[in-house]
Amino acid sequence: MATKRLRCNRCGKKLYGAKSYYLVRARVTSEPTELSFSEEELSEDHDAELRRLAEETSGRDAEALEEEVFVDLDYFLCVSCKKAYVKEVRKGPE
Repeated sequence: MATKRLRCNRCGKKLYGAKSYYLVRARVTSEPTELSFSEEELSEDHDAELRRLAEETSGRDAEALEEEVFVDLDYFLCVSCKKAYVKEVRKGPE
């Protein structure tokens, strides 16, 4: 992003030339449930399942598939929006 076009992602205020502003980096990842396998499951032939998954995902956009499990986001915030953002995050869901 060009510095001169930099704006607060929350309120839209121009940040270019601002005394200070903030960057929030968020990593959104899929968190799998705990995996456990029986000896029987470990000894099975998994080729058919791998072929099924390959067929299911064939033709799908690679970026869309990646975003199902991982996304990196950068947000720029002005001073007042940073304060509100931190307050909201600390408060958590109602």
